[in-house]
Amino acid sequence: MDVFNFLAKLATFLLRTVFKVVFGILAWCLRRLVGYVRRRATTFGTARWARFYELLFGGVLGGKGIIVGRSYGRFLRFNKDGYVLLFAPTRSGKGAGVVIPNLLTYQGSIICTDPKGENHAITGRYRSTIGKVVTLNATNPHLSDMFNPLDMVRVNTFHEADDALQLAKLLVIPDTTGGSHWDNRATQLLQGLVLYTCLRYADIPELRNLSKVRNLVSLGWGGLGPVMEEARTLGSTSLREIMEAFRDMDASDEARSILSNADKAMSPWSADRPAGMISTMSTFDFRDFNRETITCYLVVDEEKLPIYREFLRVMMGSALTAMTRVKHEPPAKHPTFLLMDECAAMGRIEPLETGVGYLASYARMLLVFQDLDQLKRTYPKASSMIANAGCKIAFGVSDIETARMLADTIGQTTVRSSSRGKNHRSESDAARMLKDPSEILRMPFSRAFVFFNGRVRYPVLTRKIRYYKMWRWMFRWDKWRKPSAKIIPFPSLPDDTEAVA
Repeated sequence: MDVFNFLAKLATFLLRTVFKVVFGILAWCLRRLVGYVRRRATTFGTARWARFYELLFGGVLGGKGIIVGRSYGRFLRFNKDGYVLLFAPTRSGKGAGVVIPNLLTYQGSIICTDPKGENHAITGRYRSTIGKVVTLNATNPHLSDMFNPLDMVRVNTFHEADDALQLAKLLVIPDTTGGSHWDNRATQLLQGLVLYTCLRYADIPELRNLSKVRNLVSLGWGGLGPVMEEARTLGSTSLREIMEAFRDMDASDEARSILSNADKAMSPWSADRPAGMISTMSTFDFRDFNRETITCYLVVDEEKLPIYREFLRVMMGSALTAMTRVKHEPPAKHPTFLLMDECAAMGRIEPLETGVGYLASYARMLLVFQDLDQLKRTYPKASSMIANAGCKIAFGVSDIETARMLADTIGQTTVRSSSRGKNHRSESDAARMLKDPSEILRMPFSRAFVFFNGRVRYPVLTRKIRYYKMWRWMFRWDKWRKPSAKIIPFPSLPDDTEAVA
């Protein structure tokens, strides 16, 4: 009997214990739920960071698109048509965190500006296993591939005048206000000289290049007189009309200003300079980037970026033009990826500013700027470019204007504040930025902000990638060491005895 009483009491104790535990857990969960609902007040804002399930169902934790960050142990990718804007100052890790990871993973064609030659040195070997690799190397033209921008002019068609004008606009870097009168007239003059060179030397390939155009500009108005007369006999109505507009030019101030602007635009294309040497002929065609996998590196010494910005503009502009001309061909499995590092160094590229929306249908683009102010100084329509970007990345922010833009984009949230008195306790809602500008300026070096347009409506606070720490890329990249400059000794003067002898 005692045994049964003991078992009955034990069962009762266990049942009460289980009931208390279960009831306690349910009460705790209910309390947490009520507290969460109370905390998530929406009076002043609902800003927060994106959650895992939002990234998962938003389609950014997989795919083959552009790598923009790393979160929850997986890469964040931009898989849609469109372009990506990256704001990162110099020495902030944009190469190691965004540029090189995409060069090591993207399976389609890539056209990449490479200011230091670092990207080619690190990723060139792996890219050669995917497809052909070409390099337009202004640092060493003797080891460079070649591309003649005049090949983009479709002569003897109704496109020839427009194609020549498009190339002339790439040659002349306008100011941010849209171009002065002198720039516009210099562009018109170069349009005529480009078209003249294409028609006059159609059967002489070694003279049908930008170096010849540069030579014509250097003749001055006196030397251009016979050229204008000959242009009337080449059978092009557009060329004749363009040259007629300059027939009465003399040594006036306007004429000198126009010729000076044209000469400035053509100065890098002299036959004995790297840009002129690289552009004498074409060893590849940008239209082939849609037909096969090709990687092109545009290499320029970083200290010479202000000098060869026209070279980068013309080559990248030719690539953009080629992308639109193959739109009627079967689309590539992976769209061509235009990776524009130091985008501001190329100046304002009009097709990129006005046509960035439709260009996104033919190619994927990554535009890299140091900060918001640099973007605004380069492109007057910066607000439109920011609004239409499919994805925006920012890290290493060091200027207050960019920090304010990011803080406003992230938004503000509602927080609950409480105060306790001797006999009472009160709570109230207050507004607070999820990240204010000062907090953004103090963000750790390893953190980055990513903003997606589309299903992921909340910003992502992610970790930056370091390609050299990723085991999956261990055997894909090579070490790079910037070559030291060769020190050329200054020639010594002969001593007095040698001079007397």
